[in-house]
Amino acid sequence: MCAESNSGSARSEVIKLIRHRLHEPLGPTLLVLQLLLREESLSPQGVALIRMLQRSIKEEVRAIQELLSIIERFIQEPVQADSRTE
Repeated sequence: MCAESNSGSARSEVIKLIRHRLHEPLGPTLLVLQLLLREESLSPQGVALIRMLQRSIKEEVRAIQELLSIIERFIQEPVQADSRTE
């Protein structure tokens, strides 16, 4: 029982680490893009490109969250199935 708890805890920590490592560069990137939008010398095309990058990064964040949720469910299923058989 304790081994299952440790295994579940280790899995949870791995997911947290993966989430952090994947999200880590995205926050500062979005911040820099937001700051660039404040530049008065930006052309309309520059603004459009920055907004496109922002949308792409936000979509990437959503995709990462979805992928990690799927991984979490997949990892937890065997633990739940094993505990039901005992």
